[in-house]
Amino acid sequence: MRETSANYAGDTSRPSTDSRAESAESGEVKIDTRASMLAMPHCMQSLITWLTCAPAKGQRPTRHSNQYELMTGIITVLAGMGASCGVLVSQLNWLFLILSWIVTVSGMIKLQVIIVHQCAHGNFSYNQVVDAKLGRWISAFTLNESFDVYRQKHIYHHHSVYGLMRERDPTQLFNQHILKLDPNLSVAGNMYRVYGSLINPAFHLRYMTNRIGHYFSRASFFPQLALLAIAIILILAGHGWYFVICYLIPVTVFFNYSTALRLAVLHVWVEEGEYPDMLAAYNEKSRAIFIGEKLSSRSILGKVIWLLQMFSIHLFHRVFVMVGDNPCHDYHHARPYARDWANYIFARERYQNRTQKGRSKMRREQNLSWSEIWGYHNALRQSLDALSRVKPYGLAKG
Repeated sequence: MRETSANYAGDTSRPSTDSRAESAESGEVKIDTRASMLAMPHCMQSLITWLTCAPAKGQRPTRHSNQYELMTGIITVLAGMGASCGVLVSQLNWLFLILSWIVTVSGMIKLQVIIVHQCAHGNFSYNQVVDAKLGRWISAFTLNESFDVYRQKHIYHHHSVYGLMRERDPTQLFNQHILKLDPNLSVAGNMYRVYGSLINPAFHLRYMTNRIGHYFSRASFFPQLALLAIAIILILAGHGWYFVICYLIPVTVFFNYSTALRLAVLHVWVEEGEYPDMLAAYNEKSRAIFIGEKLSSRSILGKVIWLLQMFSIHLFHRVFVMVGDNPCHDYHHARPYARDWANYIFARERYQNRTQKGRSKMRREQNLSWSEIWGYHNALRQSLDALSRVKPYGLAKG
């Protein structure tokens, strides 16, 4: 199962940071996906970099603090919940309510998947006590398993080279037992299970049972009681409907769907018995998933169509699924304790340049492959195609 992203339609691989690769046979100059976007106005390049998570060649890096990432997550949640309240009060079309839920979940995912994730590594405040307290509060608010359980599973089963995408890896367990991905199904069959999970009651029942069951294990009672008290106060004050619409629906149904879309694609499935050493494991199980597609047309109409696609389908994938540093997840697995995680876009590029140009003396860094794929849907097809062709750990193949 050594598939490269070049096998998928609409995808452009970037084996290095060079924006142009010249063909030795034809002399043709090929422009990679991110370089093609330089045809758009200069004032849009920072926004395009955030959306795609791929910086333009020579672009000046931006700097964000860890606290900035926390505050943007909190503000996004509050903005989404406030918008939901506004829709209810103004009795606007229900489509606006869905948009507000997407915003709310975007903030929740950032808090849970990015901030709690870094707290589990002791990498947010660099103080284990502070990180643990923050992780417990956020986990309680997002109705996820207790922070202490999550930290143990994540460090010992997901970040272990001999655990990643194997039987006890939480990502593997989710895909196997909650999402019910099956190596005996076709790519289309498994894709239906991923995309159809939003309207699949059995999926939501399985996942919520799992979430609530782990929610009270090693419980952080004070944060959980605080959330319960807020719910009771709102209900007694006659605002229980607001609690359900503005908080409960996004934190359950929409949070579940976002998680399904993300975990189905985050890592590549591997054959049972493959990758006995650390280098091979890191090289093949993780890759960057850049959001977007190549700007192929230089005409005004072509650019307008491209913009519509980028700021509709691809924007949805960026804010609802591949939130925060998830598109650069290979960088996290290469450097799980890196302190520049809040600046993941440029940190990944800087680290990639260093390893590819032979500036590192570490053998592990010199052998990183830095595989990349463009477009969420292409990445999902790649993952599910790998699943259909291998016998993954813990999954029987007929």
